[in-house]
Amino acid sequence: MSFHPDQIEPEHVLEAIKTIETTKEELIPSTRWLVNIKGKNYPPKEVMRRARKELDGSLDWDYGGGPPTNKYLERMGFKILDMDNSKPPNLKEEFIKWFFENTNGRYDNLKEDTVREDIIESEKHFNRNIFIVNESNHEEIIDFLRNELYRKDGSFYKFSEEVQHHRPRAILGKENYLKFLKEKFGSLSEEFFLKTAKKFKKEELIKFFDFLEELILKSGITRNDERVAFSCAQDSLSLTVGQRPSWRLTSLRGFRYVANADVKLSEYATKFDGSFTHFYNQFYDIDLNNHQKESIIRTTKIELSRTNKTGYSKFHNPYFEKAAFDISYRNDVLNLDQMSTKKIFETSKNELNTILYGPPGTGKTYRLQKKYFDKFTVTESSLTKEQFLDNFVVDLTWWQTFAIALKDLGTVSTSVLLEHPIVKAKERMSNAKTIKPIVWSRLQAHTVEDCPNVKVTKRSEPQIFYKEEDSKWRVNETTINELYPEVNDLIDQVKNYQSSSNRIIKNYEFVTFHQSFSYEDFIEGIKPRLGEDDNEIAYEIQDGIFKKLCLKANADRDNDYAIFIDEINRGNVSAIFGELITLIEKDKRLGEENELSAKLPYSKEELGVPPNLYIFGTMNTADRSVEALDTALRRRFAFEEVMPLPELLENIEFNQFNLSHLLKVINGRIEALLDRDHTIGHSYFIKIQSGDIEALKHAFENKIIPLLQEYFYHDYEKIAWILGEGFVQHKEATVKFAKLKKMDPPEMISSFELRVIEDIEEAILILLNEKNEESE
Repeated sequence: MSFHPDQIEPEHVLEAIKTIETTKEELIPSTRWLVNIKGKNYPPKEVMRRARKELDGSLDWDYGGGPPTNKYLERMGFKILDMDNSKPPNLKEEFIKWFFENTNGRYDNLKEDTVREDIIESEKHFNRNIFIVNESNHEEIIDFLRNELYRKDGSFYKFSEEVQHHRPRAILGKENYLKFLKEKFGSLSEEFFLKTAKKFKKEELIKFFDFLEELILKSGITRNDERVAFSCAQDSLSLTVGQRPSWRLTSLRGFRYVANADVKLSEYATKFDGSFTHFYNQFYDIDLNNHQKESIIRTTKIELSRTNKTGYSKFHNPYFEKAAFDISYRNDVLNLDQMSTKKIFETSKNELNTILYGPPGTGKTYRLQKKYFDKFTVTESSLTKEQFLDNFVVDLTWWQTFAIALKDLGTVSTSVLLEHPIVKAKERMSNAKTIKPIVWSRLQAHTVEDCPNVKVTKRSEPQIFYKEEDSKWRVNETTINELYPEVNDLIDQVKNYQSSSNRIIKNYEFVTFHQSFSYEDFIEGIKPRLGEDDNEIAYEIQDGIFKKLCLKANADRDNDYAIFIDEINRGNVSAIFGELITLIEKDKRLGEENELSAKLPYSKEELGVPPNLYIFGTMNTADRSVEALDTALRRRFAFEEVMPLPELLENIEFNQFNLSHLLKVINGRIEALLDRDHTIGHSYFIKIQSGDIEALKHAFENKIIPLLQEYFYHDYEKIAWILGEGFVQHKEATVKFAKLKKMDPPEMISSFELRVIEDIEEAILILLNEKNEESE
């Protein structure tokens, strides 16, 4: 039967203590924790080691010091002492301070004494002290509270229900006290990260973070990357990619560094289980050479390419992640003043305008999705009510906004209407100096025909407003319920807004440029609006996708926004951006040194580009080279090259070849005959499984060959030089020319044609010159 620490009972511990006291054995001292047994203190790991000997005769104890060991002793009723905290902190007062600093103003009506009284009364209903918490027992306290806080048959639930409709339960619940405990004691806490990191020497941390920075930069890992976890344990700091540690600083079994690589880098390397030939390389000390670094980086890229989400996210420590990306932060909190100060690669703050460029199939759009999308995504729980309303109104027209407000308010004057929160939000989304003219024009334009107090003859659909004799306005209940029935649901959404961490707010837009994409689509333009009777067409000025985003970003300077433009070079960029091509420059943004705004030609509104709006584009160099782009565009964007990565294909094996070598050979020949801008990306092969000849054949027939035909304008001789006789064959001439006296027939031009591929592996061996060598 395999051993598990839960098999150890209190009597085993007591017998172990009796043996220790009898033999007077010298124990290895603990650096921080002690366990109190019968009035005396002992090192916890030494006690558990000997308790196991009482159980099964073994002295082995493979569990880490601190909480991993302490929790078993605490469950048996023994008290753990923290030598670092001779005087335990007043957790109750610490939580009350945290409560008012971290609840986003939801409890501004409460006083500290009120919260303190609620907590004191709440404690009477629990059978344990919920404010005696440390790293060893915090998980148990959290589990205990989760059960007790929400158990409807318990005395606490009844007490909480009687006090301000469950205010005590809200204070101690998952959004407050439980969250406080997780942040303070769990793997989320800064304290936990710092205590772990400070167990290592400064020179060890410097070596670890120096290469960690290089590894992250070269493999393309970014903040909030779901494929990785910055795992923080009691005895190690680890960049975990997928299911494997890529780079780790540790104190386990005497080692200091661990690296995942596809070759053996140390004499202590052990092979991972599974089909991938990767090694768990362990070092006592380390000074990585270029070969070792390249191997670790290459292996990390492979793991990233086959991972959507790491299974170690529950061990992710955001403060460790912050230290990995922010040199100033880690120098400050870890006192690493001798650390190198390489370029900080906070990608979301590097460049306001960036274009990813490269050959087709290199994963430019994929990189946008994986590297950047999450940077401009927030959970609804992080939004204030004002931010929620800004997002709510962005796609509403003015008449819809006024309809919702009047339906909510009843009969009111325009001055009261202007103060409604949803109208104020819509005003924030507008560049108009005053919206009073808009109020009057939209209300009158959408007034019911039989209203005697409005003299405007030309009315628009839907007709839902009514003006009283005293100039107050209301909605016409009959027409609004018929023509705009969703108004009631929208009011309910606004009035009963409850934030949820499960709902995601995307502070970005994604568009694809094409030949027909215009200024009117991007900035603003006059667009048709079909009348209610489907016969009359009306026209109105409508905001484009970029203008809407500018307005949102300017109203919410605390958050970053972005527009992602796929195939940016396929559109007429100067015409699409118009006068805003100048305004996207960093120093011309709103609030910057040379701030500029432009008057738009249709609406006559002033519009500027806010400093928190990022522009990302992708460009296929096979369609149009970087040099051919408009000069005005090129000098306003930073360019990031995305080239093929054959190393990602190294583990896709076929008979006598792998796809990494195949792609290198093909691209080398294309570059020699054409240029590097027309090479082939790894994504054409990335989803093929080893040995899947049908998928490989499909990739050549439907992707690679058509692409080469486009590159070389159906010049099959050049295609033959790249792919070989397994794919292209010489075409025998069968034409007979007419005979002419005293003239020889013209010389026949060599021609080639595609073969029908029967054996794809044999064709590729010919391409690689492997088949020819065999036959010779």
